[in-house]
Amino acid sequence: MTGNSQLSYGDGCQYWDDRYLSKGSPDEWLLTWRCIAPIFEKYCGQRKRWRILHAGCGNSALTDEMHEAGYECITSIDNSATAIEQMKAAHCEMEWHCMDATAMSFRDRHFDVVIEKGLVDCLLCMEAKDLESTKFLKEVVRVLALEGLFFCISFSQSRGWRFQDLELRVLEMQPLPAGRAGLNFLYVCQKHGEDILDRWPCVRRDLELGLSKEEYRLLDQPAAAWGAAAEAAPGDVVEVAEAFESGDAAATLLPAGLRGIVKFRDEDGDALIRFPRLEGVDSVDRFVLQGDIARLRLRTTM
Repeated sequence: MTGNSQLSYGDGCQYWDDRYLSKGSPDEWLLTWRCIAPIFEKYCGQRKRWRILHAGCGNSALTDEMHEAGYECITSIDNSATAIEQMKAAHCEMEWHCMDATAMSFRDRHFDVVIEKGLVDCLLCMEAKDLESTKFLKEVVRVLALEGLFFCISFSQSRGWRFQDLELRVLEMQPLPAGRAGLNFLYVCQKHGEDILDRWPCVRRDLELGLSKEEYRLLDQPAAAWGAAAEAAPGDVVEVAEAFESGDAAATLLPAGLRGIVKFRDEDGDALIRFPRLEGVDSVDRFVLQGDIARLRLRTTM
């Protein structure tokens, strides 16, 4: 780490501006073009005029080396103005933009190929890691042409499920030697649908709520009436019909319309419910039905 020692990969522009100001030469981490060229050319070798986006370019030599290999239509973006100014000055014949990769200004289906090297890894270091990484992948899907290709270079060999959930079919994953860093992993994915763009408002809502994959899918199911909660099975969504207080020592007012997901029921009729919209609740809430009275004991964050 360079510059401000309190900052790290997940802290955004300030960290990266400091890093690039302190390093005028290319800061090459993860695989180089020479390492990935055979696989890239396997898919794109005969299409030198394909429109390529390098997202999170930093001051890597990757863009320049791809250009030298004959790929002429490359656009590079990074959220560090310092890095972009350095690269513009060194390679004015190419296109460079200071831009947030999680909210790109390019039109839909503008690129045939998107490549990133370590960007997803950095986004997964952020506090809202699932939301930020998914926002970027949603943008990848949006700006890619149908059947377009996405190349991801990562430290991790477990990124595939993230891509598959966002309409990106993983064509192959190659572990490749990266010198002293051991192995890096190259994922080659292809866009094969646009459902994610239709579902995005719900996906974003659920990620902002911090729900698990199971929970944010369940939340889109129709809610059962709160009065039917006694019959609710695991996986059902129940709704608070009117505002009432929990049975906890420090009573919590539950607003009408609040939805919760039944996690399981025990033999006594108790149920564990997750209320994702209830601020301050750590994980699971218990309610006990006694006649017409629902008493809740909430597990709250300290």
